[in-house]
Amino acid sequence: MQPDAYPSTERGTVRRTPEGYWAFIPTDAPRRISLSDEVIKLLDEATGAVHRLGGVGRLIP
Repeated sequence: MQPDAYPSTERGTVRRTPEGYWAFIPTDAPRRISLSDEVIKLLDEATGAVHRLGGVGRLIP
């Protein structure tokens, strides 16, 4: 890993581990995520599609 290629951002920082390796350390994820009604609808549709795909997959020998 080239640490200079990964500048620190609000998403995390690059640090050296105790073993001497470089690692990206992400910041904590937000406790709450605000999603619009449209995004929630799309997530629901995607979940349904994944379930249908799983059902069809059971039919394949």
